[in-house]
Amino acid sequence: MDKQKFCLVGYGSHSRKRIIPALSKLNCEIVGLVSKKKLSKINYKIYKTLELAIKNVPKNTIFIINSPPDKHFEQAHKLLNHNFNIIIEKPIFIRLDQLKKIEKISNLKNKIYLEAMMYKRSKLYKKLLEIWKKNQRSIRKIDATFIIPEFPKKTFRSKKINYPVNLYDIGCYLIDLKNSLGLNLMFHEIKILNHKSKSKEIVKITFKRKDLEFKLSFGVGGNYRNHVTMYKNKKNYFRFRPFFFGRSGTRKFIEKNDKKTNTISFQENDSFINLYSETVSIHSKNRKSRFRLMSKNLTDLEFISKQYKNIINH
Repeated sequence: MDKQKFCLVGYGSHSRKRIIPALSKLNCEIVGLVSKKKLSKINYKIYKTLELAIKNVPKNTIFIINSPPDKHFEQAHKLLNHNFNIIIEKPIFIRLDQLKKIEKISNLKNKIYLEAMMYKRSKLYKKLLEIWKKNQRSIRKIDATFIIPEFPKKTFRSKKINYPVNLYDIGCYLIDLKNSLGLNLMFHEIKILNHKSKSKEIVKITFKRKDLEFKLSFGVGGNYRNHVTMYKNKKNYFRFRPFFFGRSGTRKFIEKNDKKTNTISFQENDSFINLYSETVSIHSKNRKSRFRLMSKNLTDLEFISKQYKNIINH
């Protein structure tokens, strides 16, 4: 069997530290990198523009778009029109109308586009779904938290952009989890702490219905926190940590009740490897459900973005 071929669009620390190592472990063939940077000591073919890569890579190449989110739509549009399957780093797009246009082209060309939500290829995510299915009628509150000490330096995140980088770069994970659980909740409130400081901004959002509250906390500043906790009440809960995470390492599932606390630790595989080993035929089978989920995610992101901007402007 021929090696699966990939071409990366955008070359930064994410590509260097996570994507390329995962593809190498799978013995895939990297047929090109699209980057305007002056790259030295790189063994792959470098293309200065996406157009050059399109003309020169093999027709069965899968492109991985790892550029800033506001570039995703234009690049995906070109690649699908040239009959390439693509994997796009989260968030897949900035606006819902972009997704709808790409969906039409994808169906017309019969090509796949996929959002790379790595955390969903993990054992811990499967464990959360299992617990949720068994206990959802008794769960009264879900707390999803993803806070990092600082953003990587010298990336698009430090530049002036026309969308809330915290929301689209970190908050998109938590929004995706809410919608993946199929929760029909009403937006309740948003609070932004230290919004005048790019390095210490924390966002807190609450969604509610009569019997359930979903609290999202994400942003930059303070200690690293990455977990999802499902509460039956204050003393009874299920906790998953670190949850929004793609690399290999130790994960913990904690179950606490009135009598005792039980902690299970286990080793997690690299979710990047899990994603890139999936075949195109698998993604062809669930494309409609993926589109519905991404539509909900982008609807939420656009709505929250407006609330976000209202607070900043005032």
